[in-house]
Amino acid sequence: MDISNRTVTARPAPGSRWAFEVRWTVTLTPSEASSGTLFQDAYRMWEWDVSDHDALTSWSTSDPFDPPSTTINRIARLNMPADALDTESGEEEIRAQIGVRNVSAGGPWLIDRFTPIVHISP
Repeated sequence: MDISNRTVTARPAPGSRWAFEVRWTVTLTPSEASSGTLFQDAYRMWEWDVSDHDALTSWSTSDPFDPPSTTINRIARLNMPADALDTESGEEEIRAQIGVRNVSAGGPWLIDRFTPIVHISP
């Protein structure tokens, strides 16, 4: 199992908010995808500084899913208030952290797969 093609995009949204779209690809082995095994993924948003990182959200988890193939493209969309993103003076560096786990086996989260940083000015 792996997490690849990780991206996050940001755009201003109405009402002093920001709209984010997080994308990733879950890649499974053929035996994982054809075994009836359930998987679950999750993400959380971060403001990423050189020396101090701020978790902007808690983990948002999907419902468990039975993968239809070895490659599953995932998308999460969320809106956040601009003032929640404004953690320092100047530009903010935003990224998402993504995790996937084998629910059927009770396996641990395959975490610490981060998207590249996107720069915004809330």
